[in-house]
Amino acid sequence: MRPVYAPAPVRRKWHELRRHARFHCDVRLTVVCFRGDKRRFWGRASDICEQGLAATIVGELDVNEVVSVELRLPLAQSFLTLRAAVRHRRGFSCGFEFLTLSETQRQILRRTCDGLALKESGYSETCSAEG
Repeated sequence: MRPVYAPAPVRRKWHELRRHARFHCDVRLTVVCFRGDKRRFWGRASDICEQGLAATIVGELDVNEVVSVELRLPLAQSFLTLRAAVRHRRGFSCGFEFLTLSETQRQILRRTCDGLALKESGYSETCSAEG
């Protein structure tokens, strides 16, 4: 009797497993965490999507910690304060998932991602912001 071989599982890359496409950005941000006392850390976002962002932070955060992320996106008229959970951390690099977004915040994030998608495809000028 011949052995039956199952096909090897297809290993997908991490960016193929995401629900939303991420786009490169360079935006300064502040993370506010509440551990008995209010602590503020600054950092820079490296990529963003409609549901979260990746950033390098000059402070230590715990996985699953809920924080406020304050940033000014390229297409926003003012600073956004977004509630987020730390979903992963490696050294000072963190991944954040946005938690409770208002419809206005969701639209700003969607417009920002659309603009960054155009930039990555070569149809737009630089989309970066300083805070």
